[in-house]
Amino acid sequence: MYWVKHFSFIFLISIVGYLLILDAGMSSDHAGYMTWYQKIELGLGCLLWWPASLFVGLKTLLGYYASMLGIELWLFQIVGNSLLISYMVHRKHNKQINRD
Repeated sequence: MYWVKHFSFIFLISIVGYLLILDAGMSSDHAGYMTWYQKIELGLGCLLWWPASLFVGLKTLLGYYASMLGIELWLFQIVGNSLLISYMVHRKHNKQINRD
């Protein structure tokens, strides 16, 4: 049950972040420029999609084509957030053991 809760939380974060990025991109494509709230949407979406954003940034620095709609980004997003949450839970568990 532990992993189901965490995976559903990660999946919810991923969907919300993806929709924020998609909405900001589609709105700016239609208007031709980004307004302040679209920049905030894009920033929040990239914050929620931090593993995928790091991957895209690294691809861009290395000179490869970076697409935000690739299926590999979902893999990086889910695995990155899973590792972060498992690290945080492991650290909290170790602090409780050391206190006892």
